Amino acid sequence: MDLVRALSAPFRDDDWPEKLVIAALLLLLPLIGPLLVLGWALHYAREVAEQRERALPTWRNWSEHLTLGLLGAVVSIAWFLPTLAVLALSALALLPALLGDERFRIISLALSLAGLSCLALPLAMLTTIVLPVPLGRLATTNQLSTALSVVGALQEARQVLPSLFVTWVVLLLHSLGQAVLVSIASQFALFLCLPGIAASVILATGLQAHQYLVLGHLTGQIRYRLEHPGEGAPGVA
Repeated sequence: MDLVRALSAPFRDDDWPEKLVIAALLLLLPLIGPLLVLGWALHYAREVAEQRERALPTWRNWSEHLTLGLLGAVVSIAWFLPTLAVLALSALALLPALLGDERFRIISLALSLAGLSCLALPLAMLTTIVLPVPLGRLATTNQLSTALSVVGALQEARQVLPSLFVTWVVLLLHSLGQAVLVSIASQFALFLCLPGIAASVILATGLQAHQYLVLGHLTGQIRYRLEHPGEGAPGVA
């Protein structure tokens, strides 16, 4: 995995400030904004996998970005369904305690905590680690059925498990870095009133947009490795 390239590649596009600012502003829109940016990032993943990453995708194909973003959201939700099911069962296990039934209070709390700590959290983490594989399948094929094929995706995930774990760690550190930078920026923003607050908000969403692109680049690298076994990270065409 070429981590330095994944972090720096978006800035090699001469028009990166304009494209990144558009993505940052879109993330301020509820629902449709993140879907557009997700679709944009998945288009980027496709270009990385096909070694066509010289420039970031343009913002001209709004319908294509939105369609791919919607499909990406469907894939993500579908893969997290087992985690959501465990969370629902854990919540149901709390009902006797919430209803005041003292006979089952301890058992109810124990079952709920066991579901959350022993099943839901590990399952959510595992799903997050594996998710770039089905998203990469979607980005390169545009086929929802391929991305939702659990057996096929898990078989591929076994082949690139170290790369998936590295991707998860990089994105986690990116999120922590975002939190630190936004926290520092917000302290200065208070002294600049409205302009400072606006700049702080754009900085926060801009960092989120960059994280989408890092996810897209690493997803594209993983897809390339799966389609070209024995080769390293894709080079710039």
